[in-house]
Amino acid sequence: TTISGSQQISPEDSDVFRTLGLVAVAVGWCAGAFTLCFVKENRGQPSNADLSQDGIKNQKASAPERKLAARLGASDGSCPSPSLLHTPSQQWPIIVSPNLRAIRSIASQLRRPSDLLLGPSSGGMTWKDWLRNSTFYKVGVVYMFARLVVNVSQTYLPFYALVSAKLPKSSVAVVPLFVYLGQLIGSYFVHRSNSWGGIRLTFAWSAVVVIGFSVALYFLSGGGMGYSIFTVAFVDGIGFAGVLISAMAMESDMIGSNTDTGAFVYGALSLLDKLSSGLAIVGIQCWGSVVVGSDARAAGGYYRLVVAGVPLGSMTLALLALLSLQGTELRVQAKK
Repeated sequence: TTISGSQQISPEDSDVFRTLGLVAVAVGWCAGAFTLCFVKENRGQPSNADLSQDGIKNQKASAPERKLAARLGASDGSCPSPSLLHTPSQQWPIIVSPNLRAIRSIASQLRRPSDLLLGPSSGGMTWKDWLRNSTFYKVGVVYMFARLVVNVSQTYLPFYALVSAKLPKSSVAVVPLFVYLGQLIGSYFVHRSNSWGGIRLTFAWSAVVVIGFSVALYFLSGGGMGYSIFTVAFVDGIGFAGVLISAMAMESDMIGSNTDTGAFVYGALSLLDKLSSGLAIVGIQCWGSVVVGSDARAAGGYYRLVVAGVPLGSMTLALLALLSLQGTELRVQAKK
């Protein structure tokens, strides 16, 4: 698309974009390497040191840990002899020694306080059980549209800033920066909102924010109001943080103690969101080639419709899916 003015992006800017891409890859690689090298992984199993004869008598144990120790055969908070315990997420037994750290390692795998008293649950969900569960699909729709609105908006906002709002080419970097700043600050409010009103309420108000401020972009292009996009992008980022964090929290709540098949749930919904985003962008591009064609003046209206219409439609459908979950317990249990 041809952009009027001297601030248009041209092939001469290819070096800048190549440098930005290399910097992004390098930063991501360094962050991943740092995580792998310096962040310790808790495997949830007691080590050989934990299986020593240093009992828990000389260490402070919490009330749940004392209950667990008593359940394993000790009345005074210690374990006189090794015992066997099946954890909720694993079918193999763990040998429990008279050591507080070993007790804590096992207690961390009992995900609910009731497990300390009633014993671990049995019979977790299989991948076939998930495919037969309606909550899996409802939460999947909510998550899919949450990812879709973020992916499509982030893709087309720079084009909107250049073509529709007629901002300088530096806006290609500045507009996404304001979105990310909004997401960073919004994560704090999302945490507060989840504690106060719950995950579903947080998703609802976040979706309303995304709808309202995305539709506002349709009316802000041109007329000297182009720079208002930075404020709208910032508030949109807050909404994006709300819908994403809430949708992922719904996934986690749905999985609950079914950790054996948790990877299947995350993988299936991740595949769903990537397929939907890819198909949506392909469809938008095909529609744009028909609507815009060789008429550069029509491109401004095209990008306005995309950045306003996709969030409006996606969040409306996500709210309907959320409404279908009303009165439904997110935590899924296997049928006995």
